Amino acid sequence: MKMDAIDESMRAAILRLTTAERECLQRCLNHQTAKQMAIDLGISPHAVEKRLKMARAKLGLSSSLEAAKLVESLERCGRLGPGSSDLPPDHAR
Repeated sequence: MKMDAIDESMRAAILRLTTAERECLQRCLNHQTAKQMAIDLGISPHAVEKRLKMARAKLGLSSSLEAAKLVESLERCGRLGPGSSDLPPDHAR
């Protein structure tokens, strides 16, 4: 998914992700399995799968890795922070 294809509804969907869902998506980027995530997080593999499923549903994507890459790219470029804007940084006088 390209950055210019991300609209406000997708940004809002990403902001609705829970901390736990984001944690599991982040671990997808590290290529951890649900079992590895479960061990690290002290939860069941079923709970990990549910978190990933909920994240995919919120984002309307079928791949956890695709969802993880999308969230990570927006976080990296600062488009998810509070007050993030499409205005250039020198817009204030």
